[in-house]
Amino acid sequence: RVGFHKGLVGRSCSDVCSEVALKCNDRWFHSINRCDVQMAGWPQDQDGHYFKECSDRFYGHDLPGHQEQMDELLINNDMQGFPSTCGGRGDFSARLCPCSYSYPATTT
Repeated sequence: RVGFHKGLVGRSCSDVCSEVALKCNDRWFHSINRCDVQMAGWPQDQDGHYFKECSDRFYGHDLPGHQEQMDELLINNDMQGFPSTCGGRGDFSARLCPCSYSYPATTT
């Protein structure tokens, strides 16, 4: 099971997930690197207006997310070259993080 948690600006998904006793699950970044998913996480901008689009002009290990200074939702446009990572963080961006329960190892 996976849940999606919004992080604060400057926080990595590893940090965000561990704060709620979960573990970042990087296999979900391809699924959340979509504008409709980001708009569900951040439906309104800082002025209370609903987001109508996302910017795909950027790439980086800290995307997708919400860039606070520009007040834009950003999609990672180069997931092959600069894949989103659990440890990625940006000084001016907040992330929507895929967090899941980490099952303990079992022995048989």
